[in-house]
Amino acid sequence: MCENKRKSIIFAKDIKVISNQNNEYIRREESKKEIPAVRMSRKHLPLTEGIMKQMAYDNPQLRGEIIVDSAGIGAWHTGQLPDNRMREHAARRGYDLNSRARQVKPEDFDRFDIVFGMDEENIADLKRVARNNDDRAKIRCLADYMTQHPEYSTVPDPYYGTGHDFELALDLIEDACREVAERLTKETI
Repeated sequence: MCENKRKSIIFAKDIKVISNQNNEYIRREESKKEIPAVRMSRKHLPLTEGIMKQMAYDNPQLRGEIIVDSAGIGAWHTGQLPDNRMREHAARRGYDLNSRARQVKPEDFDRFDIVFGMDEENIADLKRVARNNDDRAKIRCLADYMTQHPEYSTVPDPYYGTGHDFELALDLIEDACREVAERLTKETI
């Protein structure tokens, strides 16, 4: 599992960030939980974003209360849609993966209360992007939230695999996102 295992989070006080129709962020006075799911692969980051958005929408306690975004460590897929095979597998489970890739920026640590990496490598990369200890304290490892698959410490990249590998990635990310949603509901993340 990833090394950063904090059990609770202090959310930003006196700031509420919501997204308007143009995806511009507006600051308001209350705290808002925001989660970017960060991953280098075009398959993982929009998948995690799509799953978490759907789980937040399906949960009346979270609907409208969190903002979910995703960004890759590198810029090589910027502007692209997710891998077609992942989009097909996700659609079979009711997930709409329509966001376009962008690169994580230091300013994301100002906009988001929690920044998830998928594995140790992503955590290390995110720590290099972080500007200070406050930024680094926001970094979490999504794999640490997988409760139904303890044999996995990361989500394997399905790119060179078969349909089974894409389904496994979906299973693992759903598992982690389900736990994140539950902890957000209980405010224990």
